[in-house]
Parts: sequence; structure tokens; C-alpha cells
Amino acid sequence: MKILSHGGGVQTRTLLRLCLEGGFERPDLVVFADTQAEPGEVYEAIAEDKAACEAQGIEFVIVTTGELAAVDKWGGLFIPAFTLDEKGNRGMLRRQCTERFKVRPIRQLLRSRGATTKTPCELWMGISTDEALNAASMLYGAAWRAAKAMGYRRLITYTLPEEGGSSLRAAGWTVVGQSAGGTWNRNARPRVDKHPLQPKLRWEAPHA
Repeated sequence: MKILSHGGGVQTRTLLRLCLEGGFERPDLVVFADTQAEPGEVYEAIAEDKAACEAQGIEFVIVTTGELAAVDKWGGLFIPAFTLDEKGNRGMLRRQCTERFKVRPIRQLLRSRGATTKTPCELWMGISTDEALNAASMLYGAAWRAAKAMGYRRLITYTLPEEGGSSLRAAGWTVVGQSAGGTWNRNARPRVDKHPLQPKLRWEAPHA
């Protein structure tokens, strides 16, 4: 079974068009994992591609775990970002947005169609050859969009001074300060430091 995972973007739509126009083999199924918080143009693209697939006899399935913005329902937040509250306390959000709202519903669909470790399926994704160069900037931008959708007004992250930060700048982030650095090791909670202990630059997502 060959499955095309549709993300609603240019790369996936290009791959799908190639399939529909005979430039690439046809998938058995196209699936879109809906976070219920995508931009309007994504839903327009999905509706258009769904109609094109069904016109050629290719099944197009939309799966969803629920609404991304309904954080209370899921018991936490799921984007990979560091946080800072009004009292200056630092924290880190759980890294589960992609797992809960993309990977998990698609995996459940594949299992319902008979995919197992013994009878695996092929899962296709559209990725451009230069996408790896821009992946970090895209992720920073996506993290901020997700945070705003959840009601957050501020998002920060840290880098080492020697790391440059070009991906953050490309996503519109700016340096707003510098941490003092130091160790996480405490008498009440001993830890072995395996990370750099020097000061780090604090970056903040654009407010606009």
C-alpha cells in the first residue's frame, strides 16, 4: 500500500500533481492530518486536491486528533520551545505537537488499513532538495504560529554566542538579552553537566 501524506504545502501538492498527471506512480491513498488550526489557504488547497483525487478514483482521507488550540483537552502544550513566566521562571514545553496531531492520527489510519511491522506500507512526503537548508527557520516560524494560536504572547529560545543564529534571524527572531550561564546541578537534585555552561543569547519571536 502506497500512501501520500499531504501537508497542504507546495512540495506535497507538486508531488500529488505529478502522480495525477502521470509523471509519477499513483498512490493508493492520500491522507491529510488536520490540526483544525491551519491557515485558510491550506484548507482551500486540500479541498481542491481532494476533488482532483476523487475524480481519478484515488481515496483522499482527512484525519484529526482534535483542535490544536484546545490545549486544556490535551493536558499540556506540545511545541518544542522554552518559556519564561512573569516571575522569571524558566520552563520547556513538551515536544508533542507533531506526534499528537500529525503522526499519531496517520499511524492509526494506517493500522486500520492493515499496515503492521510485518506488512508495512510506503509513506510518501513532498520535500524539496533545498528544504533542509531552511528547515530550522521553518520550524521556528511554525513554533511561534502554534504558540500564538494557543494564546501565548511571547516565545523565547537560547543559542550559544558562537552559533550565529542565522536561522532565527531568517524567521524574524531578535536577540533580547543574555543569560548568565551556569550549572543545573543542585544539592537537592545532583546532576552531571553535559551541556555548555557559558552565557547564552536569548532570542525572542517577532511580536507582529
